[in-house]
Amino acid sequence: MKTLLHLRGLLLAAAILPVMLQAQSKWTAASARYLATVSPQQEIQALLKLSDASVLQAYPGITLRKSYGTIYSVQGSRALIERLCENSAVEQAEFALQAVPQSTLDSASSRASQLFRVQDDLGPGISSPYTGKDVIIGIVDIGFQADHPTFYDTLGQQNRVKRYWNQLKNTGDAPQGYGYGTLYSGLSDMQADTDRFDLHGTHVAGIAGGSGYGAPGRNAAGVAFESDLVFVQIKYYDNTYYPSAKGDYYVANAAILDGVSYVFDYADSVGKPAVVNLSWGLHTGSHDGNSLFDQALDQLLGQGKLFVGSAGNSGGTAMHLGLDLKGDTLHTFAVDQIGMFRQVDGLWIDSWGSVNSDYAVRIALTDTLGVVQGFTDFIQASRDSLVEGIVLVPNGLGSFDSLEYHIMCVASFSGNQRPNILLEIYNHSPRTRRFMLSFTSPNSYVHAWNSGDPNSWSDGGFFSETNGAGETSKHRTGNGQFTVGENGGVGKRIISVGAYSTIADWVNTSGQTISTFHLPGQRANFSSNGPTIDGRIKPDIMAPGVHIQSAYNRFAFRPWDIASLSAITQFNGGENYYGVASGTSMAGPFVTGVVALMLQNKPDLSPEDALSIIHLSGEENGFSGTLPNNTYGYGILNAYKAVLLSQEALSADQPDAPAEFAVWPNPAKNEVSLYHPALAIRELKYNLRDALGKEVLSGTTQGGKISWSGLQAGIYFLQLEDGAKTKLIIR
Repeated sequence: MKTLLHLRGLLLAAAILPVMLQAQSKWTAASARYLATVSPQQEIQALLKLSDASVLQAYPGITLRKSYGTIYSVQGSRALIERLCENSAVEQAEFALQAVPQSTLDSASSRASQLFRVQDDLGPGISSPYTGKDVIIGIVDIGFQADHPTFYDTLGQQNRVKRYWNQLKNTGDAPQGYGYGTLYSGLSDMQADTDRFDLHGTHVAGIAGGSGYGAPGRNAAGVAFESDLVFVQIKYYDNTYYPSAKGDYYVANAAILDGVSYVFDYADSVGKPAVVNLSWGLHTGSHDGNSLFDQALDQLLGQGKLFVGSAGNSGGTAMHLGLDLKGDTLHTFAVDQIGMFRQVDGLWIDSWGSVNSDYAVRIALTDTLGVVQGFTDFIQASRDSLVEGIVLVPNGLGSFDSLEYHIMCVASFSGNQRPNILLEIYNHSPRTRRFMLSFTSPNSYVHAWNSGDPNSWSDGGFFSETNGAGETSKHRTGNGQFTVGENGGVGKRIISVGAYSTIADWVNTSGQTISTFHLPGQRANFSSNGPTIDGRIKPDIMAPGVHIQSAYNRFAFRPWDIASLSAITQFNGGENYYGVASGTSMAGPFVTGVVALMLQNKPDLSPEDALSIIHLSGEENGFSGTLPNNTYGYGILNAYKAVLLSQEALSADQPDAPAEFAVWPNPAKNEVSLYHPALAIRELKYNLRDALGKEVLSGTTQGGKISWSGLQAGIYFLQLEDGAKTKLIIR
């Protein structure tokens, strides 16, 4: 039921959310907003965290799709899933969500990353080339051309795409245990089901594992060019939502997880390790690794099952707002430079407060000078409801300008005990009216991500009236911090990748010299920055991501793509293309390929060891500053060093120590206890070396323990005076 209130010439409609919310909400504001848009009878997908899975047996209308430890992927009507969620066995829920692409491996990338030292001009310690042989690379994406020459071997004879699961089509058999989509294992079937709408997945896959066949000198080869490939075309529910960030959210994370899970299932069936790449992301979520998507990934990943994600392309915008509220009220404007040309500005703003706090928002419509014309009351997160309405302002022409709003409030999300307010706003007069947002709280630090049409926050400095006496100090502008995205950027067991440039310019097939507008070694101006809101350094590593050459899907090639072409080749009776693209979408698969080389060395590599090796393989350059930091992470990836360190990890699993030597805990933060027979008699001398053999600590045990401070996270080797040695992971 809606209640209409007239407040200061403002028409405000308040609606109580027609779904269950509790003091400890089981889902986020965005999930609740999604539920409010679908009918009770509509089929939806959900991720459920269950303390007792047997509860599902009481709801025969709900289909169990897949389980990831304590997290279950289910499908059923909204009404039935809501009733299930009332059961105390359901701890958290997340509903149908969508992500979007985070938009070469060329010789410049190979040189910059030292990749050539493990494939061509072999460096010390490398006895034979690393190519990804006997490793599975999974690409979960859209826009695949499975018969592109880059997905054949280096001679163009054998296609390396072993499986292609199209989640969109139900014309054939689904993968066993998943129940939807069509799985292809033969190339002819894959060719008959080529995506004709997008280039993204083909380009991404080519960077990770393309052979470069048909490109001049194979200069568009990917990293792990002898790997086996598995493609998963992501299932959409609806890609027509406006604003775009709303569409970014409304597809099933469960379907993406199914794709990751299927890659691992296939890898298990052929007895090979696997790494999955996801070059997608969004900014709806708490950015702390506590979403059900991230929790499910934590349980899916393990030894020989690794995951690489793109950090995001939001570092060049002021789309993040951080407000330290202490009993005051702070204001900001949502702006961009092209709003005056749009008929409607759509905004999608997800905000989160401090743990166990409360905060409130107020929206206002201003004129072009920033003078407030109409506004709502302050709306508290603790309201735990959906508030909807329209702000109406006379426009002097006998009618009204309007601001439509849908504000979803969650008092406390059970996943992290943070309050959460999601705002979906439509400014129907962007040429003459501006949108202003105000926050207030006695004790909360609020993060807000603006991923709608105007995707930056401004203090209103260009509005003369906004900067009047006493007001300037109360207005805030946004920044590019905390912009690593959900899905690929903030998980706790994944490798998150930012982008840097390896070239200043290149020449296309028309002979034009194209500038990258970056210097070699420079961070891409779009690459997202950390940290996560729980304080972890992100991205983890930087890889080539500016004007990268890789395969194009010829069926989705458009005339305006000609300027981006780097090579055209004839193959199997058709014209095929190589071209450039930029984004952390391109940087992520480079690291995916390097991780495949590490798995070739050590097939049972754990997510923790892989992350430590990647961190230790980062290097400073003239742009990075002191590492680690939240712009470059742990630095520019040195692929040669990563492969060497994976060899060290392998040798550390066979220590030349007596079997009775042990340390615990392992991994450890700042102290370990030792077991060794000699410790019953006396303390022992020790030394600790990093993965490159440099001694970082030495001394004598104290009470059978070793303590330290100031050591970076990574893989170390502990050796006692009698030669006993073991691997130690420091977190």
